[in-house]
Amino acid sequence: MTNEEAINGFEIDNALLGNSEQGTIERNNLAIIALREQAEREKGCLSCNSDEWYFNRWCWIDEKGDPCHQKIKFCPMCGKRLEASR
Repeated sequence: MTNEEAINGFEIDNALLGNSEQGTIERNNLAIIALREQAEREKGCLSCNSDEWYFNRWCWIDEKGDPCHQKIKFCPMCGKRLEASR
């Protein structure tokens, strides 16, 4: 099941429930928001989708400004999981 299929299922559930079970509707709405955010993250951003991705998927500078040479697993700009880390 894709994120879009799950979102559609939650939206249909909400429509069928009407106002009868507010707690369930709120739970469904929270799931819809989370799935949309995940779908947006999976698209990536200009930084991680470009051919000349900066850092070459390696972290060259740590928070102190020193080189760290550690393979990064997620794009620091958008949070997308990078393919090599799967």
